Amino acid sequence: MDIANMPATEITAGQLADLIIQKLSNKIEPAEKPKLSRGLDALAQKLGVSISTVVRLKRTGVFGDSIKQNGRVILVDLDKAVEYYFDKTKRKQRR
Repeated sequence: MDIANMPATEITAGQLADLIIQKLSNKIEPAEKPKLSRGLDALAQKLGVSISTVVRLKRTGVFGDSIKQNGRVILVDLDKAVEYYFDKTKRKQRR
């Protein structure tokens, strides 16, 4: 007999725990981690432009929130930055 169809009074705690784990493991999908790169040189290489061009585009806000900077350390979400670069509707509008 299947545990899911048994009355609650006949199920042990171990069987209930196994059933819960089995049901939850089917629904949980591992989340994709963003591909982060340190520095602008990897982004420049991926886009096929110079580092000075990437710096200029970063300053104008083309890459949106895909670039995080804390002092001299720059972290770039490469996939998101490429998406912002090629999709002009997601760019910040200059006033």
